[in-house]
Amino acid sequence: METQLLSHNSSGEINLLNKSSSDNIRLSPLYNEKELLEQQELILKQQLMHNQQRQQQLLQQQQQKQAAEAEQKRIMQQQQQQQQQQQQLLQQQQQQLLLLNEIGEEDEVKKGITRTSFFGAASRAILTNKFLSIMTKSLNSSQDLNNTTNSKTNININNNNSKDFDNIRKLIEHGLYIQDLIPENQLSFVCDQLCIYDPFAIFFLDTEESKQLLLDSFQLFHSVSPQQQFLNNSSNNININNNNNNNVTYKEFIMKSHPIQSWLEFQKGGNSINKIGFRTKYIDQVIMDSLSIKGTVAHFNASAFFYTQVVFCGSGLDSRSLRLPIDKHVSVFEIDLPHVINYKKKVLEKATTIIKPTSQCHINYIGGDIVKEGDRWIGSLLDCGFNPAMHTLWVLEGVLMYLTEEEIGTLLGSIGMLSAPNSKLLIHTVSPQNSKNNGGNASSQCSTASVAHSISSSTNSTNNRSFNLFKEEFVSFHSNPSELLNEFGFSKDITSVSYSDLNQLYLCNNPDFISNPDCSRFSVGVFTG
Repeated sequence: METQLLSHNSSGEINLLNKSSSDNIRLSPLYNEKELLEQQELILKQQLMHNQQRQQQLLQQQQQKQAAEAEQKRIMQQQQQQQQQQQQLLQQQQQQLLLLNEIGEEDEVKKGITRTSFFGAASRAILTNKFLSIMTKSLNSSQDLNNTTNSKTNININNNNSKDFDNIRKLIEHGLYIQDLIPENQLSFVCDQLCIYDPFAIFFLDTEESKQLLLDSFQLFHSVSPQQQFLNNSSNNININNNNNNNVTYKEFIMKSHPIQSWLEFQKGGNSINKIGFRTKYIDQVIMDSLSIKGTVAHFNASAFFYTQVVFCGSGLDSRSLRLPIDKHVSVFEIDLPHVINYKKKVLEKATTIIKPTSQCHINYIGGDIVKEGDRWIGSLLDCGFNPAMHTLWVLEGVLMYLTEEEIGTLLGSIGMLSAPNSKLLIHTVSPQNSKNNGGNASSQCSTASVAHSISSSTNSTNNRSFNLFKEEFVSFHSNPSELLNEFGFSKDITSVSYSDLNQLYLCNNPDFISNPDCSRFSVGVFTG
């Protein structure tokens, strides 16, 4: 609105001025001053009304802005709450997935190759308990084991005259070793020539996974339910938490008794423990003999150790990397399925807080599938510091019988590619039990009928309980494993032994390995490039 003003000139005239215009309205002196004031008041009121309207518009705009900001803030808060809820939901899903994975891993450690590793660990634990009983009995019967740190005995541990009484005391303190747990008339072949000392094996048995596997095995082989009354038909002195065992179920027996008692009860009457003893002793010997070689192949410049790398393909639950006196210059690589490695590391993490490892080597645990993920496990092996230019000892115990011929070819081909000349490979193979030609030119893979007959022959015997559990998973059978070593370049200095050979080598004279045909062979060859 335009502003209007009044002015007086020298002649007394009153002029009405328009501020926005150069035009002046000349008024007569007789102009009614009252009307002029009224008009001026009207103009002021109009200006005031206009200002109020303007202020009201500004106030409404401000209120609308504040409302918009409040709505935007509310939306942002709502979005933040939704994001928080989504994050919480995601975390819950991740936790559930992790839990499912853990459950899946716990279930996986009871299956396949890992399942057989439990049987091996059980046998080594039983043999260790038996050996320690013999060793402690050789001490003065009136002398307390707690005071025998400096005592002498003719029985060796780890074949290096080590008397690890500190670890033995720890096994006793934690209830993992019990004197006379195994009757004297059982495992009588265990002696100084065939001593197995694996203080870590018992830890793999004292887990829920191991106990559940054993319960499943009792159901499978003895057709008993977990709630069925346990029947002790052996000469073992079964003791369950100092209670009478006449009123316990199989589940209570397995869950509450000493692990060695329950596993020994399951394997009673069989020779699988004997076999594990022979094969463990022999492979330990091959490893330590190889690692003791110094200088070149011709033994010139014998100032350094020849083999500086050991690779266990399918390491399972064996603890050679900890229990053998391996020197610190050696790097050990253990490769197995991820859930096996995770389970093994979890158990050994607890075990090594109680038992001090004998080995001083550096251990690399690698989770990978050596069959289905060739490039991946090889890459992981190299990433862990493996050097293909260094002499390597490869150990494949209890692996090849689970692989097809094609898978064996791929694996051994990869090992050859990663091996420097004069590297060494140890393989464990299974031959048809009805085949008597272990060294001839028989086909490396037997016929289906032959396999079926050999399996049937073995499963009808009560001495092969553990074999029954995983027999159906054996895929390949080799009558002449030397052919495999020759085919993939490990053709130098080949040796191959059977359980019968080891029975004679260790002077055990066990009749089971004299009257029964051999199934397994352990063959070693040196890589020629």
